[in-house]
Amino acid sequence: MRLRSHALVVVLVASACSGGGDPGGGGPTGTLPPGSETPLVVPAVGVPPGPTLIPGIYLPPEVLVASADAFGATLIAALPCDEVFDVLAAGEWEVMSRTEPTPEVALLTMFAYGLTTAMVLQRGDDQVLVRGVGSALIVDDPEEAPPSIDDCILHLTRLQSAPLTLTGPMPVDGPVTAFPLRCFIEGVATFVSMGYQAPGAWIALTFELASSQPGEHPVAGSLELSGLPIDRPPWEIFETILGTDEDEWDGVGLEVEAADDVVGTATVTSSEPLEGTVRLTELVALPDGVPVTLEAPFACSGEG
Repeated sequence: MRLRSHALVVVLVASACSGGGDPGGGGPTGTLPPGSETPLVVPAVGVPPGPTLIPGIYLPPEVLVASADAFGATLIAALPCDEVFDVLAAGEWEVMSRTEPTPEVALLTMFAYGLTTAMVLQRGDDQVLVRGVGSALIVDDPEEAPPSIDDCILHLTRLQSAPLTLTGPMPVDGPVTAFPLRCFIEGVATFVSMGYQAPGAWIALTFELASSQPGEHPVAGSLELSGLPIDRPPWEIFETILGTDEDEWDGVGLEVEAADDVVGTATVTSSEPLEGTVRLTELVALPDGVPVTLEAPFACSGEG
């Protein structure tokens, strides 16, 4: 994995932080005096619909809750991402990791994982992944860079412990931490991107979900499934990975290809929020063709 070109790439986020109430149920934060703190209101997992506080996460007036569901929330801030991260880190949750990639790496993490900066918070047994999307900039000449954009969109996602079974050259069988990363709709199909952190293994999965309605649906062979023998999400060590010679990764980890047009099924158990289980059976590992199967949960955090 090497960067071979440099281009001016700007990922801009629109500011939607002027006045008004909190569409996510957190109260009229736009009218509070400076320094006020408003608890983040998000439906709790496993309870009937209705607002429930996530204790210990507080927001200043410059940060609004744009949406919220059982998996987390989307925040819009009239502040740079690093300042919003400082606000969240000052709450009652412990910062387990905080990653601010260089501009080149941030461009890659933006397209791979939907973030230009990231943080994991923990309180007791609960964990939340915070993905920040701000200005991602790569330029040949720093003088060509436009002024920075002091806006940030943040996706807060509850991380769940879940069972995963992976057979083949890189087997995993047991509880993992499931990272709902990105979901987007193209036509009638929904593309789901998940990450799973197991002890000593990161598993990445992106597949096309033919329908988001409850029930069992076929999974086409255009999916991507890979694994790396690492103990943390790849965006936390991306710069190290990029600085490693490609030959050092030959034969390390997992890469698969489809053995058929339909490689398995996905069972949707809930449409809102979208969640279910994916079972893949018609896969083979590269380059030796060893059969690979996967059974794992999936979920969408609602940012679209």
